[in-house]
Parts: sequence; C-alpha cells; structure tokens
Amino acid sequence: MAEVKTTGVITTLSRLVIREPLPGQDAGTCYICGEDTDSGHAGPPSDRFTAWAACTAGAVVCGYCWAMLKDQRFRSRSWVATLEGVNFELSRADLRRALVEPPEPPFAVYVTFGGKKQGWLSLMRRVSTSRRWYWIGTDIWDFPVPADVTAVRRFTDLVDELRSRDVPRWLLQADPSVRPRNHRLVHLKTIERAAREGWLERLEIARRERGNPLWEVVVRVSE
Repeated sequence: MAEVKTTGVITTLSRLVIREPLPGQDAGTCYICGEDTDSGHAGPPSDRFTAWAACTAGAVVCGYCWAMLKDQRFRSRSWVATLEGVNFELSRADLRRALVEPPEPPFAVYVTFGGKKQGWLSLMRRVSTSRRWYWIGTDIWDFPVPADVTAVRRFTDLVDELRSRDVPRWLLQADPSVRPRNHRLVHLKTIERAAREGWLERLEIARRERGNPLWEVVVRVSE
C-alpha cells in the first residue's frame, strides 16, 4: 500500500522535503503532520523528544516525518527547501537572500540560532505557496513567522543603513542577553550621534520594531 493517503498535492513540510520516507508497520494518523498512513511508527521518535506541544492528535509518526526527525540537519542547521531539494549549506548572506528573493513555491525557510530545538515543526502545515507572503520557521518562537517580502526588503535596507553607521547589532535586537555591560552608555551615545548626524528618525524606526519577530529574524541574518 501507499505510505500516505493524500491527493498528491503537497500540503505538509515533510512531503516537500523527504524523497525517501522511512516506513514502519503501524497504521494511524501521524501526530506530527496529521496525515493518515498505513506504515507509521508507534511511539515517540526518541527518548529525548520533547516537542509535544507542536504535535497534533494521532498515535503514530508517518515515514516522511520520521525521516525528518531522524535527520539532525533539519534541527541543527538553517535551510531552504524547494521541489529541487533541501540546501543545508547556507551562509548568513544566503539566508538573507532567500528572504529578500524567495524561491519559486512551494518552498520552506528555516532559520536556527541555537541548533537544539525542532523549531521546523511549526512549518509542518505552513508550506509557503507565494513569493510575496510566506512563512519563516525559527527555533526562537513556537509559531511560524509570517513574512511580507515588501516588509522584509524594507527592514533589510534599514538594518544595512544602520549597521553601516556602526550601530551595534545588539541595539537593534530585543534580546537582553546580547547586551554588553555598558549598553546604556553606548545606547545614549548612539542616540546623540544619530541626532547630530541627522539619522535619529531612522534609528527610532528600528527601535520601535524591536520585538517584532520578522524584524528580529532580519537583524539576526544580516551581516
């Protein structure tokens, strides 16, 4: 029998990226992607699997999702997936290029900053079908980040402008853990310099965007 009962239309991430599923012997509904299968795997994929909050109702893992879970590159690396395959060998510049000029759909973009979590699970039912409106998976948030390519390009231009003015990356981020001890002094001096040189309004726009998930992704993948 066929591994998965579908109409042939790609509706899940695992069907987009996996060419050779790893079938099991158990029938049921996959609790990773929600598809029915005749050859799934009962039980958790490993003793260390903790991403239950991202799972759906079901009792097995289908061969496609099982293959993704068993390939640690999906967890430990950033990648872009298309019908042509998955590219795991991406520089920061490559990632940003994929956000600014998305590939032909269907596609998926995943950005990891720690390589520890199975953050790509948030994309399982969020395969991108448009180059204008698409999704970005990360290991920072438990939800896929909605992206408007116009906003991505606007954010990219602003980040480039401010970085070229020696604005430190941490000042553009909401994460307090990346701030140096003297961050208040550096922040104040940056504001004073921006006011003196005439780009304070641009800096204020960036400061207002801090915490916006899309902005945070653009900042972190920018040089």
